[in-house]
Amino acid sequence: MQTEFTYTRSCPQHSKQPKPCGAPLFVWSPHADCAVQKHMNSLGLDVLEHCTERGLHLRIREDDDPRIAKVTAMSRGRAFWTGTPKAEHTLRAVARVRTLQMVVLSRWDSEGIDDADVDIVSRLPWKKWYASLSTKCQGLLWIYRAGAVHSSTRAQRDRSNGFALCVYCGFHTPSFRHWWSNCPRFNDDRATAASCSKLSPFPHSFWNLAPRCTSKFGWITYTASTDADARAHFAIAAAQVALAVMDATEALMDLDVSGAMSSTS
Repeated sequence: MQTEFTYTRSCPQHSKQPKPCGAPLFVWSPHADCAVQKHMNSLGLDVLEHCTERGLHLRIREDDDPRIAKVTAMSRGRAFWTGTPKAEHTLRAVARVRTLQMVVLSRWDSEGIDDADVDIVSRLPWKKWYASLSTKCQGLLWIYRAGAVHSSTRAQRDRSNGFALCVYCGFHTPSFRHWWSNCPRFNDDRATAASCSKLSPFPHSFWNLAPRCTSKFGWITYTASTDADARAHFAIAAAQVALAVMDATEALMDLDVSGAMSSTS
């Protein structure tokens, strides 16, 4: 998550819970009001009022990204109070939307990012699957979700030596997308991910039709399914294949998994 959004998640929480002695944990002041207004403005939310017991009263803006309305659907109308765990989750989801809005859309791998479901990582199917992973796989998953995966095309471009052929099938531009979606080397991994999925039947066209934000980062779009849990299962399948690719090509991509884990701890 972008640094500018980190404080927006904790700021409203400090305005609600009283200390055991009865003194407020957070004393409102013009300085505090200015800071809160600035934090909430970075999320595109208007501050209507504040209350020690209920937190901040926030309002989403008209004509905003449609995903903002989706992630704030817990409220009635366009305004909500922050003093509940559900509302705190809503602020995190809004921050995720704002972060994805910062992606430069001219990038090839940004395809579909403006339709990505930011709540997938909060879904129960995803959380259960993530908890079942080994430490190494969780480290690889951090790299994949951050879009920091490498491939032969990227490595060759970095060295300005042209493009190398795919070491598995001879394809002329072996990008990570190629390995993930159609390289024969990973046919079994795609089949396993599909057969183990809770989705029945699993659409085998998923791998070729998925936008690049799915193959590169694991984001699943609302277009993929109208069902939230189904999108979570698509995300699991996408990540399973990505992990298989990363594990098989670790030497090629020169990944430092231990370094990735230490930077996220």
